[in-house]
Amino acid sequence: MNEANYNIAALIVKQLKEELSAGEQEALQAWLAESPDHHKLLERLVNEQSLQADMAGMAAIDTDQARQRLVAALFPEATPQVHRAPWLRVLTRNKRWYAAAAILVLVLSGITYRWLQHSPQQAVVASTVNDVGPGGSKAVLTLANGATVTLDSAGNQVIQQGTTVIHQQNGQLQYRVQGAAALVGYSMNTLTTPRGGQYQLVLPDGSKVWLNAASSLRYPTVFSDTGRLVELTGEAYFEIQSLSRSDNKKVPFKVKVNNMVVEVLGTHFNIMAYSDEQAIKTTLLEGSVRVLQNSSGQVLRPGEQAVIAAGHEIKVLRNVDVQEAVAWKNGVFQFNRAGLQVVMRQLSRWYDVEVVYEGHIPDQEFLGKMQRELNLSEVLSILEKSGVRFRVEGRRIIVSQ
Repeated sequence: MNEANYNIAALIVKQLKEELSAGEQEALQAWLAESPDHHKLLERLVNEQSLQADMAGMAAIDTDQARQRLVAALFPEATPQVHRAPWLRVLTRNKRWYAAAAILVLVLSGITYRWLQHSPQQAVVASTVNDVGPGGSKAVLTLANGATVTLDSAGNQVIQQGTTVIHQQNGQLQYRVQGAAALVGYSMNTLTTPRGGQYQLVLPDGSKVWLNAASSLRYPTVFSDTGRLVELTGEAYFEIQSLSRSDNKKVPFKVKVNNMVVEVLGTHFNIMAYSDEQAIKTTLLEGSVRVLQNSSGQVLRPGEQAVIAAGHEIKVLRNVDVQEAVAWKNGVFQFNRAGLQVVMRQLSRWYDVEVVYEGHIPDQEFLGKMQRELNLSEVLSILEKSGVRFRVEGRRIIVSQ
C-alpha cells in the first residue's frame, strides 16, 4: 500500500468525523473524481452508522504500529519483513482496489484494530484436540441403477455407462459421450456432496458445475437437442457451454430448484438454494438468464441477483457484489454485513458441525474475508473479536455472549 492510498484512507476517516480542512476536502474531491468506484465506496461507508462510535477511538491508536500491521495483513507479498498473524488474511484481486481495501479496513477500525492488537495465543477458543479441519473435495455419485461411487480428490477411475464414459480425476468428474449422442443410452445420474465436501463436474455438453457442501445435482448422461435440464438442491456455480442444433437454434439450459427455474443459453451464474436459508438467490456474473417462478419471470443482467423468499415474488437486486456470491468456489468465506446466524450456517456446512445457541442470539454483523482452508479454531478465533464467545465440544459449536 503506497503513501497516497494511506493518506486517502485518513481523509475518509476525517470526512466521517467531520474534521476535514478546506485543502483536505479538495484532495478528497480530486480522488473521488478519478473513478465512479470511489464515489460508490464513500457512499457505502458514510451510510455505515454503526461505525461512527469506532471512529471516535482512532486518535488513541498507535497509528504507526497499526499501519504496519494493516500493511502486513493486506499486502503480505510486499512487506515480507513484517509479521503477519496467520489467522487474518485480506484478499485483493486487482491493484485498482488496493486503496479501497485499505480504506475499508481503516474505517472498520473498531473491528480491525481489535483483531490486529490481539495475539493468536489470546484468541484460541478450541484446543487442537477438539479442532476440526476444513472440508475438501468429496462427493457421492449415484448411477441410474442405484449403485453409488465414492469420490474424492485423490481417486482416479473410469466408469462406463451406456454410451457415456465417466472420468474421475483430481477432484473432478467429467462426462464424455462416445459416438452419436443417441438418447438410447439416456439415464439420470446424481452427484451429491456431504457437509464438509465440495466437487467439480463437467456435464456431457461441456458445461462446468461446482457443487458446494451439502448439495446435489441430478442430470442426464446425454442431453437432447431440444433442451438441457438439471435439478439442484443446495448451492452450485455454473459455467454453461453454448450449444446449437443443426438448424443453428440455441439449445436452452435450465436449472430447476423446487418451483423455480433458471433458463440460460450460455453464461456464468451461482444459485444458492439451501433449505435452511430464508431465500433462493441467483447471482449472474456473465451473460443473461431468465428466472422463472410459477407464472412470473425476471431477466437478469451481469451484476444482478434474483431473490425469492417463501411466499414472495421474485425480487431483483442490482449492483450486487458477485464475488461474495461465488467466494466459496474460490476458497474463501466472504461476508458483507452478514448476521451471525448466516455466518454460522456457512461454517456448519463446511466443517460439518452442529451449531447451538445458549440464550439470546448475539446481534452481530461481520464484514471481511477468511480462507476456507483454515481450521475451525482459527476461524472462531477471528469471530471472537466481535465479542461473541464459542465453545467447541466434539463436532458441536456452542455460541454465547
